[in-house]
Amino acid sequence: MRTISVKERAKKLGVGMPTMYDWRKSYPEAWSALDKLDANSPVTQEMREIMSRQAMQNLGFFLTPDDPATWSASGAVSSRTASANGTTSTSASAQPTSQSRSTTTPSFIRPDGLGPEAEPEETFGGRGPGVLPPELVQQLAKEGALVTEDEIAAVHATSLDVDAGPGAAPYINETIDLTLHLKQSTLAPKVKENWDRCKRHFLAFWRCLNRIRSQQQQPSDVSSDDDVPIGRSDPEEEEILVSEQKLVTYLNCYVLHKNPRIGDEGVDTHIKAIVNLWETQTLQGRNHFPHPREGALLKAFTKALKQGRSALAAARLDDAWKHTLKDGYDPEEHERISRWYLKQEAEGGQEDEASWVRARFDFLMQHAIMGRSEDLRHAKLSSLYLYTVPQSRPQTCKAVVVSIRHSKTNTEARREFGIAARHKNVETCPIGALALYLFQRFHLRNEFPDLSSRAVWYELNLLVDDEDRGEITWSDQASVLRQAFSDLGISSSKLTHAMRGAAARHAYEAGCSEASIRIHGRWTASGDQLIERYLTGIAVQPVRALSGFNIEGGDHYLPRTILDPPTTLASKIWPQIETSETAVRARHASGGQKDEAALAFLEVMRWLRVVLLQDAALLSTSFPSLPIWSVEPFTSEDFRTFRSELVSKIPDTPHPLEVTITELIPRLDHALADLRASSAETTEAFK
Repeated sequence: MRTISVKERAKKLGVGMPTMYDWRKSYPEAWSALDKLDANSPVTQEMREIMSRQAMQNLGFFLTPDDPATWSASGAVSSRTASANGTTSTSASAQPTSQSRSTTTPSFIRPDGLGPEAEPEETFGGRGPGVLPPELVQQLAKEGALVTEDEIAAVHATSLDVDAGPGAAPYINETIDLTLHLKQSTLAPKVKENWDRCKRHFLAFWRCLNRIRSQQQQPSDVSSDDDVPIGRSDPEEEEILVSEQKLVTYLNCYVLHKNPRIGDEGVDTHIKAIVNLWETQTLQGRNHFPHPREGALLKAFTKALKQGRSALAAARLDDAWKHTLKDGYDPEEHERISRWYLKQEAEGGQEDEASWVRARFDFLMQHAIMGRSEDLRHAKLSSLYLYTVPQSRPQTCKAVVVSIRHSKTNTEARREFGIAARHKNVETCPIGALALYLFQRFHLRNEFPDLSSRAVWYELNLLVDDEDRGEITWSDQASVLRQAFSDLGISSSKLTHAMRGAAARHAYEAGCSEASIRIHGRWTASGDQLIERYLTGIAVQPVRALSGFNIEGGDHYLPRTILDPPTTLASKIWPQIETSETAVRARHASGGQKDEAALAFLEVMRWLRVVLLQDAALLSTSFPSLPIWSVEPFTSEDFRTFRSELVSKIPDTPHPLEVTITELIPRLDHALADLRASSAETTEAFK
């Protein structure tokens, strides 16, 4: 049954899609790959037997009572299978799907909660939200009800202003077309894809309702469903104008019916999409209904929905741990998660190393910049550069900056930045994780970018898929985080958003001001001229806090930086840096295409050489089984010598603050002695 979609599986098994999803959660072993199960367990043996049969044979077994004596080797039901009315069924083979719930199908209750007539009352009960009539469900399933891309994209002004002459019509239409095109093109590709899907469902839902209503009003004039394409008989029925009532009806009778357990974010996605459709229709001059969000009906509906879910969660005794102060991970668990990634790298071998190295960097960097999942997913290599954090003592603090031009709340290409510095703890350092990831990508896979022109490398993604080397997906990020949280016993109501929330909490608990957290996490509202135009720097406090240092400064010291690797060793990593920089500077000198971003990127790569070797000297001691240590330059004598010198020098080197205090004590002693002598002389003078 794995070869078909969840929707088709639910249809063939006679259950609803929510039940299928619940079943997968309740019986994960039945959905796991065989290589992840105990080879000698009864479950694995049974799974092998099930997977050796054809899908329709397994369906035949499934639709019979749970009695192996009634099964035949071919997957057919024996003649002794009892029917629902107590008579004997003579069926010798699995019935087609259309007959699987006929009167000849036995009525029984399976121990796994599935089977005919096994749909739970709480999923699609008579009093459940959004119950659709059967005829509407059939209409929605028919081909032709869905709106096409051309219909969504078609934009033409239907009426001109009263004082606009006929000659202005082409210019007005062209202006409106351009405005609408820009409005849609500024959306993130994934957002546009999700919103377009919601728009199609909304228009299809209301077209089906209109079709049913027209059939009921004029049954004699309407042809059969097989003769007339849905929604094509009357052009006026095609005009679906968004209104608040239509939106609420769609949410209640379609969205909630399709997924009764949809979360608040899911409902809000549908609302945003339909409001976007309303805005498009309003710009076209076709829709004169008020804004859907401004009415009382939608506000009352969403409020009631949230209250109802809260009451339902209390009635079902849902886990009360979620959404508490302990929801997510704390600083100690942050380190455990990073170590979990390193452990997966060590156990996965050379083949799986790439995905774990990338996922570890993704996690640590998202935490450091308080990022959303798409911030790094859409980031480009050309957006990286170095920045020196001001007022860093006793050591200078360099940081990596990622320019974020587009995000969930930044659709206007505002200047936003994510910044991360080296962490005090080498095991949770996002910069060291970046160096490891780029070493695996550029050095081992030999994918160092060609910087010969902007067009060649400006669109290269920072995070790439292991197979097709394209942009990673949200599912790629979520699946790894879900596994990490599960293995470590961390309860989080968020997945890819967990780092954004945890980092904000950790920074606040470290004493960072709310204003600095807003700036660092890019929670600044659009239209804030001070932030957008003038305060284009960074908020120093969160950078320090999320690097493990005091927010007041004065203690920035990394013991692993006291010794730089020799040039001969560093040059073995990414040897293309020098040749690429020479070529870029020569192009600039000859009047060719300027590319300051390329020079900034090469500066980052040159610094990451040092970061990688310094961090590797410590990580290779703590995690000696990582596959990356088995390749050059980590197998060279130069690296072993450098590691030995650095590891032995760290404990023998005093902290700069200790040196300062040691130097100050004699000076203070002399100053106090002089003060006492002066005080004694003054006292004698007054006697």
